[in-house]
Amino acid sequence: FCQLAASMLSVVRSAVCIICPSSGASAAAHNEDKTKQESATLTTRCTVELFAETLTIETWPTYRIGGSVWPSGRLLALMIASGDDRLPGIRGKHLVELGAGPGLPSLICGRLGAASVTLTDRAGLVPLMRQNIELNGISDVACAQELEWSDAELSPLSTSNRKA
Repeated sequence: FCQLAASMLSVVRSAVCIICPSSGASAAAHNEDKTKQESATLTTRCTVELFAETLTIETWPTYRIGGSVWPSGRLLALMIASGDDRLPGIRGKHLVELGAGPGLPSLICGRLGAASVTLTDRAGLVPLMRQNIELNGISDVACAQELEWSDAELSPLSTSNRKA
């Protein structure tokens, strides 16, 4: 797996590093729009090209740890978009992303045919997740829900609370 991650990371650097660059430099593959939110959290919006799919993603780079896309999320989204046969297929599956933040992996799954995608994170990040679902036109298959990990066993998503 480490070898796979290293080879994919080189692709990530060339294909995905356009996600919300901190330098403010513009590139043809992304369109940045920075605005202030009511909560005074900086909002950055850009487009991300993952092979044949183009996503619009909003991040809150100044909002705690969950407001930005992590390198692991970029790598996973790229691997999903590439159709890497070492990953399970997502078409027709019901998926949940824990600690989704902006939700890049979930967004690409929604675009590529998942039956349903639930993005979860802390309550403060639910508006960000909902915005990204809307921006990418997948609200018919995706939803955002609050999930505090300390209360996960109470969630309807918990296997102990699901109906057979």
